[in-house]
Amino acid sequence: MIILKDITKIYGSVTVLDHLSLILEQGRRYCLMSPSGSGKTTLLRLLMGLEQPDGGSISTVSGRPYGELSISPVFQEDRLCEAFSPLEM
Repeated sequence: MIILKDITKIYGSVTVLDHLSLILEQGRRYCLMSPSGSGKTTLLRLLMGLEQPDGGSISTVSGRPYGELSISPVFQEDRLCEAFSPLEM
């Protein structure tokens, strides 16, 4: 289970996520749908650890720190995470 509590993410003067709270239960599937520019990609980047929230917390109840979870995104197009090498993942 992943618990997002009061997540806030701000880019400059634009608040993209404003106190978002959400519980993602293990073994369930979720569909994230929302208009363009509403924070979907930002939320996924936070979940993948590519960015840190400006406020709030992301945690688990499994006893493992959130940063140690294995999350494997599947993109719709060819995409590289330039900040990482295959050895760092």
